[in-house]
Amino acid sequence: MFFVDTIETAGLGNRSCLAGGQRSAVVVDPPRDIDRVITAAAQRGALIALVVETHLHNDYVTGGLELARVTGARYLVPALVTVVAVPMTAAVGTSLLVITVNSMAALVTRLATPTALDWATIAPFTATAVLGAWDGQRLAAKVSTAALQRIFGMVLLAVAAFMLVDAAT
Repeated sequence: MFFVDTIETAGLGNRSCLAGGQRSAVVVDPPRDIDRVITAAAQRGALIALVVETHLHNDYVTGGLELARVTGARYLVPALVTVVAVPMTAAVGTSLLVITVNSMAALVTRLATPTALDWATIAPFTATAVLGAWDGQRLAAKVSTAALQRIFGMVLLAVAAFMLVDAAT
């Protein structure tokens, strides 16, 4: 069974999200008071596996890092934006470049092995990624940084939800 709970921090306008399945959960934009989140997860019988920050929180102090440390969860943050203060549009481009370099290094390493690659599967994914990057560049030029942050957060939530559903089945 899949669940999504909202944990509201009165007076701050902060709404955190706890979503998960039978065994594990993800917490999005956790409040500083992590005990409420841990209690909510325990009531659901789920272990917190992932803590996600969708953006820099100027309006409140996050409990994300502490929650990840206490629970042993992975902690996902838009680090270039949060830690290094790179503008979101530049962070997206930089992240894509890093992903590309890592992917090329993995491909070169894989080509050196005797295992054959299934190019019929690889080619459509590669073409989709190239088209996505092309369209993403055009979109980034037309969309505000705040909107890009929201889109990043929604995509991250979708990926986390998929991982939770996959883990629960």
